[in-house]
Amino acid sequence: MFSYRLQADPRLRRAFSSGLSLCSAAFALAGNSVSVDFDNRLDRALALTTCSITSTGASWQAAPPNLIPAKTTAHWKVASGGMVGGAGGMANYKIADNIPIIVLAFEHPLGSDGVYRGQAPAGFLLTETHGITNSGAFGSEVTVRFTLMLAPPPAPTPIVAPIEPALAHTRITSLALRAITTADVNAATADDVAFDVGPLCWILDRPNAVDFTRGSDVTFPLDLQGRELYLDDLPWARLVKKGVGGWVGAADGPAGSWQCGAIHLIVNGTDRGAVAVNQWLGQSHPLFTHLLQTLPTPDLFVKTLKAVPGPMDTRSEDTAATTSPAKMPIATWLGVDPGNVTVVGTLIYNPGRATDGLLTLDLRLSSITVQGRTISFAPNLGQRTIRVKARSSSAPAPTKGELIQATGPVFVDTAHGCLYEVHANSYGPRRATT
Repeated sequence: MFSYRLQADPRLRRAFSSGLSLCSAAFALAGNSVSVDFDNRLDRALALTTCSITSTGASWQAAPPNLIPAKTTAHWKVASGGMVGGAGGMANYKIADNIPIIVLAFEHPLGSDGVYRGQAPAGFLLTETHGITNSGAFGSEVTVRFTLMLAPPPAPTPIVAPIEPALAHTRITSLALRAITTADVNAATADDVAFDVGPLCWILDRPNAVDFTRGSDVTFPLDLQGRELYLDDLPWARLVKKGVGGWVGAADGPAGSWQCGAIHLIVNGTDRGAVAVNQWLGQSHPLFTHLLQTLPTPDLFVKTLKAVPGPMDTRSEDTAATTSPAKMPIATWLGVDPGNVTVVGTLIYNPGRATDGLLTLDLRLSSITVQGRTISFAPNLGQRTIRVKARSSSAPAPTKGELIQATGPVFVDTAHGCLYEVHANSYGPRRATT
């Protein structure tokens, strides 16, 4: 890590008004060079603030651009002034809202290791890879690639409010959520907000109404969807702010992020009290979690499995079916990493087949193995479901009612009810259930 300070640069206005680069490119003799590719994956442009040569005698062969538009890759190159010189330079960029980003690339003289570093502020992730792409008697060329993106949503910071033991086995006959938006001038949002209690998840939406206006105080009835639930089935009360496209981590809509002041969970007509939120929920911080139970990882994973399966998948999907940005790693969702899991369950629907060969298998679970512990599901423990994405084999596809086993990492489909998906390389064995 290294410190830095951004200063006003009188060249900045002149360069942008003239279309010239803040850094001037020049012809360089053969020698060492560093070629930089900067992949800006943000939905905002980056503006150059300063750039400099850090090796004596070196010069820009291609200068860093004044502006890197959103979702584009920029290129620049610095070269030594001769065969034995070093090649190094630095470029300083900022986002439109003045959040600084630093990129530095440097190569020592021939025969020495190079140093390639970058730094991004909290909420952003800057990765770096490099390698020698051309080496000869007159020097070497190193290509460095920096990739800038939003950091994954942080693990939830829970507030623990345990369920009273005397009430733990209380059957839930009705459930509602009261959500209060603060009076801040920018507190409102028009984006989707979901509410998740583990086995069930809802989009908070009233017909023909605007839900999250500044200072609003709205109670949302929550449909139990025919499921029998008890208080101790609920591991948490979680707000999930979505973005454009309806998934977690997507850019906020025109109204921006949402500032929730407090929520109230209303069980069987009884308000369990206010839970202070007082947070901005948006693209970089989309989750607020109020823990109702403190559980080991396997139990937390099982209690957050959905009781209701996703809709039958009859759509053709593209090749990004398992790599969509809507798919969140389970460790980010839970705050802990359960690792690979093995699931055994009965097919609820005939599988959907994607254009890239992936099968969608929705299972009613018989058992699940998490961190070496196998948990079985009996009818009196309630139905739990999971979706499996797997490569189809040469054998005929399974059919509804067959028993399937699959192993793999778990992701959360934040665009579709926060369903859990096992991304398996294969599946089997299978047999008809009775």
